[in-house]
Amino acid sequence: MKTSTLVSMYEVDAAGATGSRVGGGSLVHRLLVLVHPPLSRQLAQGEGPMTRLRLAIGSFDGSDSVVEVIDARGIHVAETSHDDPLVGVALARPASSSPEPLVGITAESDRDILIEALRQNMAEAPQRERSGEKLPGGDRHFSLCRLFKPPPWFC
Repeated sequence: MKTSTLVSMYEVDAAGATGSRVGGGSLVHRLLVLVHPPLSRQLAQGEGPMTRLRLAIGSFDGSDSVVEVIDARGIHVAETSHDDPLVGVALARPASSSPEPLVGITAESDRDILIEALRQNMAEAPQRERSGEKLPGGDRHFSLCRLFKPPPWFC
């Protein structure tokens, strides 16, 4: 059975309590979630009261399910030539769920190829969530660290 991984993001108030759901994302590395629009635009532009985020990451394979709650350790914006920015949320600890497979990426992939692969992932995520389909696995030995300046804490 195929495993589906879903990510929901929640704001955290000053007292540390989990607030409203503010968006979703894709787990692209055990320590990094790619934020889906429209939240990605809001975070990149510094809009709204969100200064802290908490993520619920759930994996479901039909017979077993895991849901974990992980605080964000940082928000990172990748400058691109597109209207929609790429925004990553670095997790405070590694997720136990499997990251989304990314097709067409190798250790030698340049920044533009990484950006295009992540954009493709975001475009197909809602369709995969509805159908339960996963993209075929790609090379996991690529570096997301070169997208963000400054890089996430785990780079």
